[in-house]
Parts: sequence; C-alpha cells; structure tokens
Amino acid sequence: MEREYKREDRNKRRKKRIREKNSCSRRILAGSEEAFVEMMNEKAAKLGMTDTHFMNVTGLQDEEHYTTVKDMSVLLQNALENRLFRQIFCTREYTASPTEQHPQGLSFGSSMFRLAEDWQVNGGEIRGGKTGFTDQAGLCLASLAHVDNRDYILVTAKADGNHQTEPYHALDALNLYGQIRKEIPVKGARGTIYDRNGYILR
Repeated sequence: MEREYKREDRNKRRKKRIREKNSCSRRILAGSEEAFVEMMNEKAAKLGMTDTHFMNVTGLQDEEHYTTVKDMSVLLQNALENRLFRQIFCTREYTASPTEQHPQGLSFGSSMFRLAEDWQVNGGEIRGGKTGFTDQAGLCLASLAHVDNRDYILVTAKADGNHQTEPYHALDALNLYGQIRKEIPVKGARGTIYDRNGYILR
C-alpha cells in the first residue's frame, strides 16, 4: 500500500513538472495555452493528421485530446526535416553553458536513451526517440532508426508497464526495428513503421 502511494505521489509531481515546463514556452510563442493549442491543431490539419485533435500542450489525458500512431509518424517525419530538431532528437545528453547560478552548466539527458545502453539493431541503430506515458495510453515511444542506409520512423503506444517497470516500449522498438531485414510480417505490432519513402512494414 505504501509503495503504491509513493508511486501515485511521484506521478502527481511529474505531471506538475510537465505543466510548469510547458507554461513558459506557450506564453512566449502564443500568449496562452489555448492559443498555442490552436496553432497545434492548425499544423496538424495542414499535415493531413485527420485523426488528431489537441486540447493541451502536455499530452496529459483529456477525452477530446487524441491521435493515432500513423498521425504521430506524420508529425515526426515532418519535424525531422528541421535540422535543429533532428539534432536535438538524436542527442543522448547535452550540457548547457555555465551561468552564475549554475557554474557547471545544466545537463539534460534523453528520456529514451536512459532506458538502455545498447541501441544497435540488425543492420543499424536507433538514433533518437521521445518517450511518453499516461495511465490510459500506456508506455509510448516515437523513434528514428537507420538500417541499411535508410531512415525508419516507428511510433508505438499502449505498451504494458509504467516508469517503474521494464521499458516495454523500448523493447518493442528494438524488436520491430530488428525485423526490418527479415522481410516478414511483424506479428502483434502495436505501431507502424514508415521509411522516408512512405513504405509501411506490415
């Protein structure tokens, strides 16, 4: 019972931190969260994400906030065309320049790369990714891999577990990317793989 209470308390603190981190950026870019969400929905419509509707900037649960793995793949593919985003997305760790308040600088680590040491797959490697989790969506991962000189995007959702269990979303990605060379159907996959030419691995 005590362990369960501590886990719920950690989840509450994590959600509060997510809201606080996003509040600054949304005010600077759009003036308010509502205005920023409107921009998000306009961008989604422009990209053809017909099964997506945003209600907040955090990704936390809302009945009217939804998407699909296919739409997230479209969004990630578009974002990766931006050189700076791609560099950030594929960075394992970054230390900011020193300041008076932080003479050693501040270090930031990728939430995905923390989950495992080895990201090699058959014929290539996973180069970047963004994790996500809510009780309703389960463990989620949007990632980029380079296999046999081709880029692949994988988005998975509803993996079992949580932040205190095995990283099943990462294990899903390693398993699925590892099967690209085999040229066989991927059974039980909860995501969709696209390469830069729009190929879908079924």
